[in-house]
Amino acid sequence: MRSLCETCASVREVVTPKGSRFLLCQLSRTDPAFPKYPPQPVLEAALVWLRARRYTPRRVSLCWGDSRLPNLILRDDAVAGVLDWEMAFLGDPEADLGWWLFMDWASSEGYGFPRLAGFPGADETIRRYEELTGVPVERALYQETFAAFRFGAVMARVAGRLRAIGAPTPTEDFETNNVCTQRLAELLGLPPPGGVRHETRVDRITARVQFHLTGPGGGSWYVTSRDGEGTRHEGVVEQPDVTLTAAVADWDALQRGELDRAQAFLGGKLRVEGDLSLLMQLEDVIARATTGPR
Repeated sequence: MRSLCETCASVREVVTPKGSRFLLCQLSRTDPAFPKYPPQPVLEAALVWLRARRYTPRRVSLCWGDSRLPNLILRDDAVAGVLDWEMAFLGDPEADLGWWLFMDWASSEGYGFPRLAGFPGADETIRRYEELTGVPVERALYQETFAAFRFGAVMARVAGRLRAIGAPTPTEDFETNNVCTQRLAELLGLPPPGGVRHETRVDRITARVQFHLTGPGGGSWYVTSRDGEGTRHEGVVEQPDVTLTAAVADWDALQRGELDRAQAFLGGKLRVEGDLSLLMQLEDVIARATTGPR
């Protein structure tokens, strides 16, 4: 795809900005995307850093925009298709590598997950990219910073919309302290928002997740996880680490796979209060501890 796009006359005709103005146009589209209240010191600092280091891309091609493992269709251990093109754009193809590196970090270390054995780290991923494309990677730091900044703008808007509809956010400072701003702070040597995060291993802790299902047939129950083994209990537990609230019908739809969890969360149908990263790690424990929604 990249080789075709780089030689396609129609693509060359569409790409009108020249030199470093090409990146400036991309940054200008992202800048208004994040709200300025509450103040976003990490995003603002990242934008200044990116603008000061903008460059003229050696290559311009169609960029996927959301390059990450869950967006791949695999058949016989080979990629058969790629999904989610709503963030596609014309730009430096290294941008997709930067997005992949950021999302890979976010899905493991970023949420405090222990990294799975066998998954390549950033350096190995970059070397593999160079082997496959035959082109040396020149600006890995810039591209990962650009990726974290772009997704940080999205996260800030999501948090603002959740607040606007009265839906709780995972943490009080979620708009300014999330996996994107934490990564940007690490990449650029800025003070980490909310302090330094530490790895959490569910097989070494005790955690409690409270569920409140509303409407006909609803009720309250909770799961206690001790060293990675979960048990379900009826009622309400004191000081849960995470609390989920949903209507019975929406919860049932989630369990059947008819309602997307991200859409339910963003639409206020699934309300989460507490440690969202812990909840993500406990998904398998919760599934083993219960066979039904009620």
